Amino acid sequence: MTVEFPYRSLSRRLLGVALAKAGRPEDALAEFDWVVGLYPDDADMHIARAESLDQLGEKTRADAAYATALGLLEARVPRLLCLQAYGTGRSGCVNELRDTYLSIAHCHKGGGAFAEALEAYRSAGEYGDPWGAAALGEREMLECLGREDEAKAIPYPVNTGLQDPEGTPQADGGA
Repeated sequence: MTVEFPYRSLSRRLLGVALAKAGRPEDALAEFDWVVGLYPDDADMHIARAESLDQLGEKTRADAAYATALGLLEARVPRLLCLQAYGTGRSGCVNELRDTYLSIAHCHKGGGAFAEALEAYRSAGEYGDPWGAAALGEREMLECLGREDEAKAIPYPVNTGLQDPEGTPQADGGA
């Protein structure tokens, strides 16, 4: 796809993701940098850059990329809350709020801010958790914070396709 359309951002995004999954973070980073150069407000690409930088051991640059993504994501929340309050595109707005909070949690987790990630996972869960990502993230952050008893009290989502490692009570992820 990139040979045929070398300047289309979607092809560069997809190539970057494929390279990252193939264990080639340096090559993936070059693709993500290209997309960010064209679309500096693309929070997802800043997160992808941060993950590649982490894999390359460039913690300072990774933290800066997570911080940039975090700022972009947090700027979305007031607009989405306003749209939700006035019922404009409510279902799409709720989904976008959940996904935004999940991305915020991912940025905090990547930067080692586990308490902030925990709060973001909890916020995401308030907008539905059909795949269990918020619940699993909340459990993981509680464990990182040394609060294992609280983590075990969170029902393990059944619709994730994952096995419950401790036999914790399960619940469906909700909708």
